[in-house]
Amino acid sequence: MPSPNANSMHFSTDNVPERDRVCYLRELFGSAIVKLDLEPLDRASFRQSCRLQVLPGLNIALGTTSGIVSRRTRALVADGNDDLIFTANLSGTSAISQLNADIELGANEALLLSSSDIGTQGFAETGNYLSLGIPRNALRERMADPEYALMRPIRGPNGPLRLLVDYIALTVSNHTPMDTNLQRPFAGHVHDLIALALGATRDGTKLSWGHGVRAARLAAMKADILANLRNEGMSVHDIARRHRVTARYVQMLFDDDGSTFSEYVVEQRLVQAHRMLSSPRFFDWTISAIAFEVGFGNLSYFNRTFRRRFGSTPSDVRNAVR
Repeated sequence: MPSPNANSMHFSTDNVPERDRVCYLRELFGSAIVKLDLEPLDRASFRQSCRLQVLPGLNIALGTTSGIVSRRTRALVADGNDDLIFTANLSGTSAISQLNADIELGANEALLLSSSDIGTQGFAETGNYLSLGIPRNALRERMADPEYALMRPIRGPNGPLRLLVDYIALTVSNHTPMDTNLQRPFAGHVHDLIALALGATRDGTKLSWGHGVRAARLAAMKADILANLRNEGMSVHDIARRHRVTARYVQMLFDDDGSTFSEYVVEQRLVQAHRMLSSPRFFDWTISAIAFEVGFGNLSYFNRTFRRRFGSTPSDVRNAVR
Protein backbone atom coordinates (compact mmCIF):
# COMPACT_ATOMS: atom_id res chain seq x y z
CA MET A 1 0.00 0.00 0.00
CA PRO A 2 1.98 3.05 -1.19
CA SER A 3 1.50 6.11 0.99
CA PRO A 4 1.22 9.73 -0.21
CA ASN A 5 4.96 9.94 0.50
CA ALA A 6 6.85 8.31 -2.39
CA ASN A 7 9.56 7.25 0.08
CA SER A 8 7.26 5.30 2.38
CA MET A 9 5.12 2.18 2.26
CA HIS A 10 2.67 0.31 4.46
CA PHE A 11 2.94 -3.47 4.09
CA SER A 12 0.21 -5.66 5.59
CA THR A 13 -0.74 -9.29 5.04
CA ASP A 14 -4.32 -8.36 6.01
CA ASN A 15 -4.75 -6.95 2.51
CA VAL A 16 -3.77 -10.22 0.79
CA PRO A 17 -5.86 -13.40 0.32
CA GLU A 18 -4.83 -15.97 2.95
CA ARG A 19 -3.59 -18.45 0.36
CA ASP A 20 -1.14 -15.87 -1.04
CA ARG A 21 0.17 -14.37 2.20
CA VAL A 22 3.32 -16.44 2.65
CA CYS A 23 4.37 -16.02 -0.97
CA TYR A 24 3.66 -12.29 -0.79
CA LEU A 25 5.62 -12.02 2.44
CA ARG A 26 8.66 -13.95 1.26
CA GLU A 27 8.97 -12.87 -2.37
CA LEU A 28 7.81 -9.25 -2.29
CA PHE A 29 8.37 -8.00 1.24
CA GLY A 30 11.29 -10.27 2.15
CA SER A 31 13.40 -10.77 -0.95
CA ALA A 32 12.58 -7.59 -2.89
CA ILE A 33 12.12 -4.95 -0.18
CA VAL A 34 13.82 -5.70 3.14
CA LYS A 35 16.38 -8.18 1.71
CA LEU A 36 15.68 -10.92 4.24
CA ASP A 37 14.69 -14.58 3.99
CA LEU A 38 11.43 -14.65 5.98
CA GLU A 39 9.88 -17.87 7.25
CA PRO A 40 6.64 -17.72 9.29
CA LEU A 41 6.37 -20.29 12.07
CA ASP A 42 2.64 -20.86 11.50
CA ARG A 43 1.69 -20.35 7.88
CA ALA A 44 -2.02 -20.69 8.53
CA SER A 45 -2.38 -17.84 11.03
CA PHE A 46 0.60 -15.68 10.10
CA ARG A 47 0.23 -11.87 10.16
CA GLN A 48 2.68 -9.05 9.48
CA SER A 49 2.16 -5.28 9.35
CA CYS A 50 5.00 -2.85 8.77
CA ARG A 51 5.47 0.82 7.94
CA LEU A 52 8.61 1.51 5.93
CA GLN A 53 10.25 4.85 5.26
CA VAL A 54 13.40 5.55 3.25
CA LEU A 55 15.27 8.80 3.92
CA PRO A 56 18.80 9.92 3.03
CA GLY A 57 21.04 7.93 5.35
CA LEU A 58 18.19 6.17 7.15
CA ASN A 59 15.82 3.26 6.48
CA ILE A 60 12.97 2.81 8.97
CA ALA A 61 10.82 -0.27 9.56
CA LEU A 62 8.22 -0.13 12.35
CA GLY A 63 5.92 -3.11 12.58
CA THR A 64 4.13 -6.04 14.20
CA THR A 65 4.67 -9.70 13.40
CA SER A 66 3.45 -13.07 14.55
CA GLY A 67 5.99 -15.88 14.98
CA ILE A 68 8.70 -15.65 12.32
CA VAL A 69 12.36 -16.34 11.54
CA SER A 70 14.25 -13.67 9.56
CA ARG A 71 17.57 -14.59 7.99
CA ARG A 72 20.28 -12.54 6.33
CA THR A 73 21.71 -15.40 4.24
CA ARG A 74 25.04 -15.71 2.47
CA ALA A 75 23.28 -15.12 -0.87
CA LEU A 76 21.63 -11.94 0.43
CA VAL A 77 24.86 -10.65 2.00
CA ALA A 78 26.38 -10.76 -1.48
CA ASP A 79 24.38 -7.62 -2.36
CA GLY A 80 27.23 -5.56 -0.85
CA ASN A 81 25.09 -3.65 1.66
CA ASP A 82 27.25 -2.97 4.72
CA ASP A 83 24.79 -0.80 6.65
CA LEU A 84 24.45 -1.23 10.38
CA ILE A 85 21.03 -2.28 11.65
CA PHE A 86 19.76 -0.96 14.98
CA THR A 87 16.90 -3.22 16.06
CA ALA A 88 14.68 -2.69 19.10
CA ASN A 89 11.95 -4.93 20.50
CA LEU A 90 9.00 -2.79 21.51
CA SER A 91 7.20 -5.86 22.82
CA GLY A 92 7.83 -9.58 22.77
CA THR A 93 11.08 -11.54 22.84
CA SER A 94 13.36 -12.45 19.94
CA ALA A 95 16.39 -14.72 19.57
CA ILE A 96 19.25 -13.24 17.52
CA SER A 97 22.38 -14.97 16.18
CA GLN A 98 25.27 -13.22 14.44
CA LEU A 99 29.09 -13.05 14.63
CA ASN A 100 29.25 -16.32 16.63
CA ALA A 101 27.03 -14.89 19.37
CA ASP A 102 23.50 -15.79 20.47
CA ILE A 103 21.38 -13.14 22.20
CA GLU A 104 17.85 -13.17 23.60
CA LEU A 105 16.37 -9.71 23.27
CA GLY A 106 13.45 -8.79 25.49
CA ALA A 107 10.87 -6.01 25.38
CA ASN A 108 12.31 -2.47 25.40
CA GLU A 109 15.79 -3.79 24.59
CA ALA A 110 17.91 -3.09 21.52
CA LEU A 111 20.89 -4.43 19.60
CA LEU A 112 23.21 -3.34 16.79
CA LEU A 113 23.60 -5.77 13.86
CA SER A 114 25.56 -5.82 10.62
CA SER A 115 24.00 -6.15 7.14
CA SER A 116 27.30 -7.45 5.75
CA ASP A 117 27.27 -10.56 7.99
CA ILE A 118 24.95 -13.53 7.93
CA GLY A 119 22.57 -13.68 10.86
CA THR A 120 19.16 -14.75 12.16
CA GLN A 121 16.43 -13.15 14.25
CA GLY A 122 13.30 -14.99 15.32
CA PHE A 123 10.11 -14.12 17.21
CA ALA A 124 8.48 -17.20 18.74
CA GLU A 125 5.26 -15.25 19.32
CA THR A 126 3.75 -11.90 18.32
CA GLY A 127 6.07 -8.95 18.78
CA ASN A 128 6.41 -5.28 17.88
CA TYR A 129 9.72 -4.11 16.49
CA LEU A 130 11.67 -1.11 15.24
CA SER A 131 14.51 -1.60 12.76
CA LEU A 132 16.77 1.22 11.54
CA GLY A 133 19.30 0.86 8.73
CA ILE A 134 22.13 3.43 8.88
CA PRO A 135 25.48 3.87 7.06
CA ARG A 136 28.52 2.82 9.10
CA ASN A 137 30.16 6.18 8.57
CA ALA A 138 27.23 7.92 10.25
CA LEU A 139 28.11 6.17 13.52
CA ARG A 140 31.87 6.43 13.02
CA GLU A 141 31.46 10.20 13.16
CA ARG A 142 29.86 9.80 16.59
CA MET A 143 31.55 6.71 18.05
CA ALA A 144 35.18 5.64 18.23
CA ASP A 145 34.42 2.06 17.09
CA PRO A 146 30.80 1.26 16.21
CA GLU A 147 31.74 -2.32 15.30
CA TYR A 148 32.64 -2.85 18.96
CA ALA A 149 28.98 -2.29 19.80
CA LEU A 150 27.78 -5.13 17.53
CA MET A 151 25.85 -7.85 19.38
CA ARG A 152 26.10 -5.99 22.70
CA PRO A 153 22.49 -5.62 23.87
CA ILE A 154 21.10 -2.46 25.45
CA ARG A 155 19.20 -3.55 28.55
CA GLY A 156 17.60 -1.72 31.43
CA PRO A 157 16.51 1.94 31.50
CA ASN A 158 18.07 3.91 28.66
CA GLY A 159 16.90 7.50 28.14
CA PRO A 160 18.24 7.94 24.59
CA LEU A 161 16.63 4.64 23.49
CA ARG A 162 13.23 5.74 24.83
CA LEU A 163 13.58 9.11 23.11
CA LEU A 164 14.61 7.40 19.87
CA VAL A 165 11.62 5.04 19.83
CA ASP A 166 9.16 7.84 20.58
CA TYR A 167 10.76 10.14 17.98
CA ILE A 168 10.51 7.49 15.26
CA ALA A 169 6.96 6.47 16.21
CA LEU A 170 5.76 10.07 16.10
CA THR A 171 7.24 10.54 12.65
CA VAL A 172 6.17 7.27 11.05
CA SER A 173 2.63 7.55 12.40
CA ASN A 174 2.33 10.96 10.74
CA HIS A 175 1.10 9.98 7.27
CA THR A 176 1.88 13.34 5.66
CA PRO A 177 5.05 13.44 3.50
CA MET A 178 8.15 14.73 5.25
CA ASP A 179 9.50 17.94 3.76
CA THR A 180 12.61 17.13 1.72
CA ASN A 181 14.49 19.88 3.55
CA LEU A 182 13.81 18.12 6.86
CA GLN A 183 14.78 14.58 5.85
CA ARG A 184 18.55 14.86 6.31
CA PRO A 185 18.33 16.74 9.63
CA PHE A 186 15.85 14.15 10.91
CA ALA A 187 18.16 11.29 9.89
CA GLY A 188 21.04 13.07 11.63
CA HIS A 189 19.00 13.36 14.83
CA VAL A 190 18.28 9.62 14.69
CA HIS A 191 22.01 8.90 14.22
CA ASP A 192 22.72 11.05 17.29
CA LEU A 193 20.22 9.15 19.44
CA ILE A 194 21.48 5.74 18.28
CA ALA A 195 25.05 6.74 19.14
CA LEU A 196 23.95 7.94 22.59
CA ALA A 197 22.02 4.74 23.25
CA LEU A 198 25.05 2.65 22.27
CA GLY A 199 27.59 4.85 24.04
CA ALA A 200 29.04 7.68 21.97
CA THR A 201 32.52 9.14 22.36
CA ARG A 202 32.90 12.15 24.66
CA ASP A 203 32.86 14.58 21.72
CA GLY A 204 30.10 12.61 20.03
CA THR A 205 27.99 12.68 23.19
CA LYS A 206 28.24 16.45 23.41
CA LEU A 207 27.25 16.79 19.75
CA SER A 208 24.37 14.32 20.01
CA TRP A 209 22.87 15.88 23.13
CA GLY A 210 23.01 19.21 21.36
CA HIS A 211 21.07 18.03 18.31
CA GLY A 212 19.30 14.68 18.39
CA VAL A 213 18.06 14.78 21.97
CA ARG A 214 16.72 18.31 21.71
CA ALA A 215 14.89 17.51 18.45
CA ALA A 216 13.39 14.31 19.87
CA ARG A 217 12.27 16.02 23.07
CA LEU A 218 10.67 18.88 21.17
CA ALA A 219 8.79 16.42 18.94
CA ALA A 220 7.57 14.52 22.01
CA MET A 221 6.42 17.75 23.68
CA LYS A 222 4.54 18.84 20.56
CA ALA A 223 2.78 15.47 20.41
CA ASP A 224 1.89 15.82 24.09
CA ILE A 225 0.40 19.27 23.42
CA LEU A 226 -1.67 17.99 20.50
CA ALA A 227 -3.02 15.14 22.63
CA ASN A 228 -4.11 17.56 25.36
CA LEU A 229 -5.34 20.60 23.39
CA ARG A 230 -8.78 20.51 25.01
CA ASN A 231 -7.17 21.10 28.41
CA GLU A 232 -7.68 24.84 28.68
CA GLY A 233 -5.30 25.16 31.62
CA MET A 234 -2.38 23.33 29.99
CA SER A 235 0.82 25.19 30.84
CA VAL A 236 4.52 25.02 30.15
CA HIS A 237 4.94 23.72 33.71
CA ASP A 238 2.62 20.77 32.96
CA ILE A 239 4.69 19.80 29.92
CA ALA A 240 7.95 20.26 31.82
CA ARG A 241 6.75 18.03 34.66
CA ARG A 242 5.58 15.24 32.36
CA HIS A 243 8.86 15.26 30.42
CA ARG A 244 11.02 15.65 33.52
CA VAL A 245 12.74 18.87 32.50
CA THR A 246 12.51 22.49 33.64
CA ALA A 247 9.98 24.97 32.29
CA ARG A 248 12.91 27.09 31.13
CA TYR A 249 14.23 24.18 29.07
CA VAL A 250 10.82 23.75 27.39
CA GLN A 251 10.70 27.46 26.55
CA MET A 252 14.25 27.29 25.19
CA LEU A 253 13.38 24.42 22.84
CA PHE A 254 10.42 26.34 21.40
CA ASP A 255 12.47 29.53 21.15
CA ASP A 256 15.10 27.64 19.11
CA ASP A 257 12.29 26.34 16.90
CA GLY A 258 11.21 29.89 16.07
CA SER A 259 8.16 30.28 18.31
CA THR A 260 7.13 30.28 21.94
CA PHE A 261 5.26 27.61 23.88
CA SER A 262 2.13 29.77 24.05
CA GLU A 263 2.25 30.64 20.34
CA TYR A 264 2.51 26.96 19.41
CA VAL A 265 -0.42 25.97 21.62
CA VAL A 266 -2.68 28.73 20.25
CA GLU A 267 -1.68 27.92 16.66
CA GLN A 268 -2.51 24.23 17.06
CA ARG A 269 -5.85 25.04 18.69
CA LEU A 270 -6.75 27.38 15.83
CA VAL A 271 -5.73 24.82 13.20
CA GLN A 272 -7.78 22.12 14.90
CA ALA A 273 -10.78 24.45 15.17
CA HIS A 274 -10.50 25.29 11.46
CA ARG A 275 -10.47 21.58 10.60
CA MET A 276 -13.60 20.97 12.67
CA LEU A 277 -15.42 23.96 11.20
CA SER A 278 -14.56 22.73 7.71
CA SER A 279 -15.77 19.17 8.32
CA PRO A 280 -19.39 18.09 7.73
CA ARG A 281 -18.96 15.77 10.74
CA PHE A 282 -19.18 18.79 13.03
CA PHE A 283 -21.93 20.80 11.30
CA ASP A 284 -24.25 20.09 14.21
CA TRP A 285 -21.72 21.50 16.69
CA THR A 286 -22.04 25.13 17.67
CA ILE A 287 -19.03 27.37 17.15
CA SER A 288 -18.71 27.85 20.89
CA ALA A 289 -18.70 24.08 21.43
CA ILE A 290 -15.84 23.72 18.93
CA ALA A 291 -13.92 26.56 20.57
CA PHE A 292 -14.22 24.93 23.99
CA GLU A 293 -13.37 21.50 22.57
CA VAL A 294 -9.97 22.69 21.33
CA GLY A 295 -9.14 24.46 24.57
CA PHE A 296 -10.37 28.05 24.22
CA GLY A 297 -12.15 29.18 27.38
CA ASN A 298 -13.11 32.62 26.07
CA LEU A 299 -15.29 32.81 22.95
CA SER A 300 -14.44 36.45 22.20
CA TYR A 301 -10.72 35.69 22.33
CA PHE A 302 -11.25 32.68 20.07
CA ASN A 303 -13.16 34.70 17.45
CA ARG A 304 -10.58 37.47 17.50
CA THR A 305 -7.51 35.23 17.16
CA PHE A 306 -9.24 33.02 14.57
CA ARG A 307 -9.99 36.00 12.32
CA ARG A 308 -6.47 37.36 12.73
CA ARG A 309 -5.01 33.94 11.80
CA PHE A 310 -7.24 32.97 8.85
CA GLY A 311 -8.65 36.30 7.65
CA SER A 312 -12.20 35.02 8.11
CA THR A 313 -14.54 34.52 11.03
CA PRO A 314 -15.46 30.99 12.19
CA SER A 315 -18.94 31.56 10.75
CA ASP A 316 -17.46 32.54 7.36
CA VAL A 317 -15.45 29.32 7.22
CA ARG A 318 -18.43 27.13 8.12
CA ASN A 319 -20.79 28.88 5.65
CA ALA A 320 -18.24 28.62 2.84
CA VAL A 321 -17.98 24.85 3.34
CA ARG A 322 -21.74 24.46 3.47
